[in-house]
Amino acid sequence: MNKTGIEYLDFTWNPIAMRCTKVSPSCDNCWHLRTADRLKENKKLPMDVRAAYAGDSGPVLVTSRLNDPLHRKRPAVIGVQFMGDLFHNDVKPEWISKVIESCISANRKQHKHTWVFLTKRPENILKWREWGKYQCPQVVAWFQHMAWMGVTAENQEQLEQRWEELKQIPASVKFLSIEPMLDEIDLFKADILYGGPCGGGGESGPIEYDVASLINWVICGCESGSKRRETKTDWVRFLKEQCTAAGVPFFLKQMAGKECKTGTGDRYLTDRVFSMPELDGKVWDQWPERK
Repeated sequence: MNKTGIEYLDFTWNPIAMRCTKVSPSCDNCWHLRTADRLKENKKLPMDVRAAYAGDSGPVLVTSRLNDPLHRKRPAVIGVQFMGDLFHNDVKPEWISKVIESCISANRKQHKHTWVFLTKRPENILKWREWGKYQCPQVVAWFQHMAWMGVTAENQEQLEQRWEELKQIPASVKFLSIEPMLDEIDLFKADILYGGPCGGGGESGPIEYDVASLINWVICGCESGSKRRETKTDWVRFLKEQCTAAGVPFFLKQMAGKECKTGTGDRYLTDRVFSMPELDGKVWDQWPERK
Protein backbone atom coordinates (compact mmCIF):
# COMPACT_ATOMS: atom_id res chain seq x y z
CA MET A 1 0.00 0.00 0.00
CA ASN A 2 1.07 3.57 -0.57
CA LYS A 3 0.61 6.76 1.40
CA THR A 4 -1.43 9.13 -0.70
CA GLY A 5 -2.01 12.80 -1.24
CA ILE A 6 -5.72 12.15 -1.81
CA GLU A 7 -7.20 14.19 1.00
CA TYR A 8 -9.93 11.79 2.11
CA LEU A 9 -7.73 8.66 2.11
CA ASP A 10 -4.84 7.43 4.26
CA PHE A 11 -3.57 4.89 1.73
CA THR A 12 -4.22 3.61 -1.76
CA TRP A 13 -3.95 -0.08 -2.50
CA ASN A 14 -3.62 -1.24 -6.11
CA PRO A 15 -3.42 -5.04 -6.33
CA ILE A 16 -4.13 -4.97 -10.07
CA ALA A 17 -1.62 -3.53 -12.54
CA MET A 18 -3.56 -1.99 -15.38
CA ARG A 19 -3.88 0.82 -17.85
CA CYS A 20 -7.37 2.22 -17.68
CA THR A 21 -9.28 3.40 -20.76
CA LYS A 22 -11.18 6.64 -21.28
CA VAL A 23 -14.96 6.56 -21.00
CA SER A 24 -16.05 10.20 -20.53
CA PRO A 25 -14.73 13.80 -20.51
CA SER A 26 -13.28 13.51 -17.00
CA CYS A 27 -10.75 11.01 -18.39
CA ASP A 28 -9.20 13.44 -20.89
CA ASN A 29 -6.38 14.57 -18.58
CA CYS A 30 -6.27 11.52 -16.33
CA TRP A 31 -3.42 11.44 -13.79
CA HIS A 32 -3.54 7.63 -13.79
CA LEU A 33 -2.41 7.47 -17.41
CA ARG A 34 0.55 9.75 -16.68
CA THR A 35 1.51 7.52 -13.75
CA ALA A 36 1.11 4.38 -15.87
CA ASP A 37 3.45 5.89 -18.46
CA ARG A 38 6.08 6.27 -15.77
CA LEU A 39 5.57 2.79 -14.32
CA LYS A 40 5.84 1.06 -17.70
CA GLU A 41 9.45 2.27 -17.85
CA ASN A 42 10.32 1.02 -14.37
CA LYS A 43 12.76 -1.85 -14.95
CA LYS A 44 12.40 -3.00 -11.35
CA LEU A 45 8.89 -4.21 -12.13
CA PRO A 46 8.20 -7.61 -13.76
CA MET A 47 7.71 -7.56 -17.52
CA ASP A 48 4.05 -8.58 -17.33
CA VAL A 49 3.32 -5.74 -14.89
CA ARG A 50 5.12 -3.22 -17.10
CA ALA A 51 3.18 -4.50 -20.11
CA ALA A 52 -0.09 -4.02 -18.21
CA TYR A 53 0.75 -0.40 -17.39
CA ALA A 54 1.77 0.16 -21.01
CA GLY A 55 -1.51 -1.24 -22.27
CA ASP A 56 0.32 -3.91 -24.27
CA SER A 57 -1.62 -6.59 -22.42
CA GLY A 58 -4.69 -6.76 -20.24
CA PRO A 59 -4.69 -6.11 -16.49
CA VAL A 60 -2.55 -8.30 -14.25
CA LEU A 61 -3.48 -9.38 -10.72
CA VAL A 62 -0.28 -8.96 -8.69
CA THR A 63 -0.84 -11.68 -6.12
CA SER A 64 2.07 -10.49 -3.96
CA ARG A 65 0.08 -7.32 -3.21
CA LEU A 66 -3.07 -9.08 -2.00
CA ASN A 67 -1.88 -9.41 1.60
CA ASP A 68 -0.67 -5.80 1.90
CA PRO A 69 -3.68 -4.69 3.99
CA LEU A 70 -2.93 -7.36 6.58
CA HIS A 71 0.30 -5.55 7.47
CA ARG A 72 -1.48 -2.28 8.29
CA LYS A 73 -2.56 -2.77 11.90
CA ARG A 74 -4.00 0.65 12.72
CA PRO A 75 -7.42 1.45 11.26
CA ALA A 76 -7.08 3.39 8.03
CA VAL A 77 -9.17 4.73 5.16
CA ILE A 78 -7.98 2.79 2.12
CA GLY A 79 -8.81 3.56 -1.51
CA VAL A 80 -9.05 0.30 -3.44
CA GLN A 81 -7.61 0.27 -6.98
CA PHE A 82 -7.51 4.04 -7.48
CA MET A 83 -4.78 3.37 -10.07
CA GLY A 84 -7.36 2.39 -12.64
CA ASP A 85 -10.80 0.95 -11.95
CA LEU A 86 -11.50 -2.30 -10.13
CA PHE A 87 -14.70 -2.61 -12.18
CA HIS A 88 -13.10 -2.04 -15.56
CA ASN A 89 -14.47 -4.23 -18.37
CA ASP A 90 -11.16 -6.14 -18.57
CA VAL A 91 -10.90 -7.03 -14.88
CA LYS A 92 -12.03 -10.61 -14.28
CA PRO A 93 -14.87 -11.07 -11.76
CA GLU A 94 -12.82 -13.63 -9.84
CA TRP A 95 -10.08 -11.01 -9.42
CA ILE A 96 -12.58 -8.53 -8.03
CA SER A 97 -13.64 -11.19 -5.53
CA LYS A 98 -10.03 -11.95 -4.53
CA VAL A 99 -9.41 -8.26 -3.87
CA ILE A 100 -12.53 -8.01 -1.72
CA GLU A 101 -11.63 -11.24 0.09
CA SER A 102 -8.37 -9.51 1.12
CA CYS A 103 -10.43 -6.65 2.56
CA ILE A 104 -12.49 -9.18 4.51
CA SER A 105 -9.36 -10.94 5.84
CA ALA A 106 -7.87 -7.67 7.03
CA ASN A 107 -11.04 -6.65 8.85
CA ARG A 108 -11.34 -10.06 10.48
CA LYS A 109 -8.03 -9.32 12.17
CA GLN A 110 -9.72 -6.38 13.87
CA HIS A 111 -7.97 -3.77 11.74
CA LYS A 112 -11.35 -2.13 11.08
CA HIS A 113 -10.22 -0.39 7.94
CA THR A 114 -12.63 1.72 5.90
CA TRP A 115 -12.64 0.53 2.28
CA VAL A 116 -13.39 3.12 -0.39
CA PHE A 117 -14.25 1.99 -3.92
CA LEU A 118 -14.65 4.46 -6.78
CA THR A 119 -15.67 3.68 -10.35
CA LYS A 120 -16.88 5.16 -13.61
CA ARG A 121 -18.44 1.80 -14.51
CA PRO A 122 -21.12 1.00 -11.92
CA GLU A 123 -22.91 -1.21 -14.43
CA ASN A 124 -20.04 -3.70 -13.99
CA ILE A 125 -20.65 -3.86 -10.23
CA LEU A 126 -24.15 -5.09 -11.00
CA LYS A 127 -22.70 -7.72 -13.34
CA TRP A 128 -20.17 -8.80 -10.70
CA ARG A 129 -22.88 -9.02 -8.04
CA GLU A 130 -24.99 -11.23 -10.29
CA TRP A 131 -21.98 -13.49 -10.95
CA GLY A 132 -21.02 -13.47 -7.27
CA LYS A 133 -24.46 -14.52 -6.00
CA TYR A 134 -23.59 -18.05 -7.11
CA GLN A 135 -19.78 -18.03 -6.99
CA CYS A 136 -19.03 -16.14 -3.74
CA PRO A 137 -22.23 -15.04 -1.95
CA GLN A 138 -20.38 -14.24 1.30
CA VAL A 139 -18.08 -11.82 -0.51
CA VAL A 140 -21.07 -10.07 -2.08
CA ALA A 141 -22.77 -9.89 1.32
CA TRP A 142 -19.69 -8.33 2.93
CA PHE A 143 -19.43 -5.79 0.12
CA GLN A 144 -22.96 -4.50 0.57
CA HIS A 145 -22.55 -4.17 4.35
CA MET A 146 -19.00 -2.75 4.56
CA ALA A 147 -17.96 -1.08 1.31
CA TRP A 148 -18.02 2.66 0.68
CA MET A 149 -19.06 2.75 -2.97
CA GLY A 150 -18.86 5.85 -5.13
CA VAL A 151 -19.07 6.95 -8.73
CA THR A 152 -17.26 9.78 -10.49
CA ALA A 153 -19.55 12.30 -12.18
CA GLU A 154 -18.06 15.35 -13.85
CA ASN A 155 -21.26 16.77 -15.33
CA GLN A 156 -25.04 16.32 -15.20
CA GLU A 157 -25.14 13.72 -17.97
CA GLN A 158 -22.64 11.42 -16.29
CA LEU A 159 -24.24 11.95 -12.89
CA GLU A 160 -27.68 10.87 -14.05
CA GLN A 161 -26.32 7.94 -16.06
CA ARG A 162 -24.10 6.54 -13.30
CA TRP A 163 -26.59 7.19 -10.52
CA GLU A 164 -29.07 4.87 -12.23
CA GLU A 165 -26.68 1.98 -11.56
CA LEU A 166 -25.30 3.14 -8.22
CA LYS A 167 -28.76 3.41 -6.65
CA GLN A 168 -29.26 -0.31 -7.33
CA ILE A 169 -26.08 -1.32 -5.47
CA PRO A 170 -26.36 -1.99 -1.72
CA ALA A 171 -23.39 -0.46 0.12
CA SER A 172 -22.54 0.78 3.60
CA VAL A 173 -21.97 4.28 2.22
CA LYS A 174 -22.86 5.57 -1.24
CA PHE A 175 -21.09 8.66 -2.42
CA LEU A 176 -20.44 10.91 -5.39
CA SER A 177 -17.04 12.15 -6.47
CA ILE A 178 -17.69 15.32 -8.47
CA GLU A 179 -14.07 15.60 -9.56
CA PRO A 180 -13.06 17.05 -11.85
CA MET A 181 -16.16 19.25 -11.76
CA LEU A 182 -16.63 20.37 -15.36
CA ASP A 183 -20.15 21.80 -15.20
CA GLU A 184 -22.95 22.66 -12.82
CA ILE A 185 -24.51 19.70 -11.03
CA ASP A 186 -28.14 19.54 -9.88
CA LEU A 187 -28.81 16.66 -7.49
CA PHE A 188 -32.58 17.29 -7.59
CA LYS A 189 -32.73 16.80 -11.36
CA ALA A 190 -30.89 13.51 -10.92
CA ASP A 191 -33.46 12.40 -8.31
CA ILE A 192 -30.71 12.00 -5.71
CA LEU A 193 -32.25 14.68 -3.51
CA TYR A 194 -35.99 15.07 -3.27
CA GLY A 195 -38.38 17.30 -1.42
CA GLY A 196 -38.66 21.08 -1.45
CA PRO A 197 -39.88 24.15 0.44
CA CYS A 198 -42.04 23.35 3.44
CA GLY A 199 -42.80 26.83 4.71
CA GLY A 200 -41.63 30.36 5.22
CA GLY A 201 -40.94 33.05 2.71
CA GLY A 202 -42.32 36.55 2.50
CA GLU A 203 -43.41 37.95 5.87
CA SER A 204 -42.92 34.51 7.43
CA GLY A 205 -39.15 34.78 7.07
CA PRO A 206 -36.62 32.70 5.14
CA ILE A 207 -37.88 29.72 3.17
CA GLU A 208 -37.41 26.43 4.99
CA TYR A 209 -36.77 23.21 3.15
CA ASP A 210 -37.73 19.62 3.82
CA VAL A 211 -35.15 17.76 1.74
CA ALA A 212 -34.12 14.11 1.88
CA SER A 213 -31.20 12.36 0.22
CA LEU A 214 -30.42 8.98 -1.30
CA ILE A 215 -26.67 9.63 -1.08
CA ASN A 216 -24.44 9.60 2.01
CA TRP A 217 -21.52 11.79 0.95
CA VAL A 218 -20.45 14.19 -1.79
CA ILE A 219 -16.81 14.95 -2.65
CA CYS A 220 -16.00 17.82 -4.97
CA GLY A 221 -12.85 19.16 -6.58
CA CYS A 222 -11.41 20.91 -9.60
CA GLU A 223 -9.12 19.37 -12.17
CA SER A 224 -5.36 19.58 -11.68
CA GLY A 225 -2.44 19.49 -14.08
CA SER A 226 -1.18 21.75 -16.84
CA LYS A 227 -4.27 21.19 -19.00
CA ARG A 228 -6.69 21.91 -16.19
CA ARG A 229 -10.21 22.92 -17.23
CA GLU A 230 -12.16 25.52 -15.28
CA THR A 231 -14.33 24.76 -12.29
CA LYS A 232 -16.45 27.79 -11.40
CA THR A 233 -16.85 28.69 -7.76
CA ASP A 234 -20.58 29.21 -8.29
CA TRP A 235 -20.90 25.58 -9.41
CA VAL A 236 -19.19 24.40 -6.23
CA ARG A 237 -21.28 26.70 -4.03
CA PHE A 238 -24.53 25.49 -5.63
CA LEU A 239 -23.53 21.86 -4.99
CA LYS A 240 -22.54 22.65 -1.41
CA GLU A 241 -25.86 24.42 -0.78
CA GLN A 242 -27.81 21.42 -2.04
CA CYS A 243 -25.86 19.13 0.29
CA THR A 244 -26.34 21.49 3.23
CA ALA A 245 -30.10 21.66 2.64
CA ALA A 246 -30.32 17.86 2.64
CA GLY A 247 -27.88 17.26 5.50
CA VAL A 248 -25.43 15.44 3.22
CA PRO A 249 -21.76 15.65 4.31
CA PHE A 250 -19.79 17.75 1.80
CA PHE A 251 -16.04 17.42 1.24
CA LEU A 252 -14.34 20.10 -0.89
CA LYS A 253 -11.08 18.45 -1.85
CA GLN A 254 -9.38 21.09 -4.00
CA MET A 255 -9.99 24.32 -5.87
CA ALA A 256 -7.98 26.56 -8.15
CA GLY A 257 -7.53 30.21 -7.24
CA LYS A 258 -5.64 33.25 -8.34
CA GLU A 259 -5.07 34.77 -4.90
CA CYS A 260 -3.97 33.36 -1.59
CA LYS A 261 -2.25 34.39 1.63
CA THR A 262 1.27 33.63 2.77
CA GLY A 263 1.98 32.57 6.31
CA THR A 264 2.66 36.22 7.19
CA GLY A 265 -0.68 37.35 5.83
CA ASP A 266 0.70 38.88 2.64
CA ARG A 267 -1.28 38.28 -0.52
CA TYR A 268 0.13 37.11 -3.80
CA LEU A 269 -1.27 36.07 -7.16
CA THR A 270 -1.01 32.52 -8.38
CA ASP A 271 -2.80 30.04 -10.59
CA ARG A 272 -2.32 26.92 -8.55
CA VAL A 273 -4.66 24.32 -7.12
CA PHE A 274 -5.24 24.54 -3.38
CA SER A 275 -5.89 21.47 -1.26
CA MET A 276 -8.75 21.74 1.26
CA PRO A 277 -9.57 25.38 0.43
CA GLU A 278 -12.05 27.59 2.20
CA LEU A 279 -15.42 28.24 0.60
CA ASP A 280 -17.49 31.03 2.09
CA GLY A 281 -15.10 31.25 5.02
CA LYS A 282 -15.10 27.56 5.90
CA VAL A 283 -13.12 24.42 5.10
CA TRP A 284 -15.62 21.75 4.05
CA ASP A 285 -14.22 18.46 5.30
CA GLN A 286 -17.37 16.68 6.38
CA TRP A 287 -17.58 12.89 6.58
CA PRO A 288 -20.42 10.37 6.65
CA GLU A 289 -20.91 8.31 9.75
CA ARG A 290 -18.37 5.50 9.88
CA LYS A 291 -19.88 2.12 10.64
